[in-house]
Parts: sequence; C-alpha cells; structure tokens
Amino acid sequence: MSQNEIHYRLGPPSRERSTQPKGALHSQPLSGQLPRITRLMALAIKFENLLGEVEGLSYADLARLGGVSRSHVTHILNLLYLAPDLQERLLFLEPSPRGPDRIYEADLRRVSQLYEWQEQRRVFEAILAADRTPDTATPSPLGTSQV
Repeated sequence: MSQNEIHYRLGPPSRERSTQPKGALHSQPLSGQLPRITRLMALAIKFENLLGEVEGLSYADLARLGGVSRSHVTHILNLLYLAPDLQERLLFLEPSPRGPDRIYEADLRRVSQLYEWQEQRRVFEAILAADRTPDTATPSPLGTSQV
C-alpha cells in the first residue's frame, strides 16, 4: 500500500427494526439534541459541498453511502431551495422544551417548491405558529389556506 492510498470498507446499512412504537422518535427528543430538521439542513449543506468537490458523485452515491433511498437524498437537498434566511433559522432552531420537534422535513417539502421567497416565509411562519404533532406534520396542498 502506497502512502497516498486510503482503504476503507463500507458495510451494508443495518436493517434492525426499532422496538419503539411508530412516531416515538419524534415524541421525546434527547436532552440537548438538536431538532431533526436542523440536522437535515446541515446535512443538505454538506451534501451540496460534497457534490461540488467530488467529481462524478451522484445522489445515488450519497444514498448508497448513507443507507437511504435516492428520494430521501433529494428531499434533503431540496431544503437548499428555501430562502437563505429560512435555512439559517433552521440551523439555529432550539430543541422544543415540550418534547416533539416544532417543524418537520415533511412540512418543508412544499415550502421549498414555492418560487417566491416571501411566500416561503409566510408559509414557514404559519407552520411555526401551528401547534404541530408528528401526526399533523404533513403540509396541506399548495394553494390552500390551512397552513
């Protein structure tokens, strides 16, 4: 092995099932743990940097390395379409003292599809103002006034 070579082995992603009931991951965040959406926003920025630095790296490669689907990688990277100030707010969210996170990635999927940043901000504020639980985290269709 030459001095400039690095060898590593990637194992298959763990397929062990959690013993927690569905939705339990969002119900009680660990003390001091950042909200999941904050971690996903940081991951989106990291992915963007990797895609720019590593020639030929694809979404499929990122998905394979992370043990997730390509569509999940796409959902994460779509967070980069949010207005820069919204991205910054996501990065500095505090853990919710009441337990569940206040905002979920599913809430932001349609927000990131809005072209106007001002409209993104309006919908984002409505999401933050709503008293959300994991069961009500899915956003309403575009063009409705529920959000």
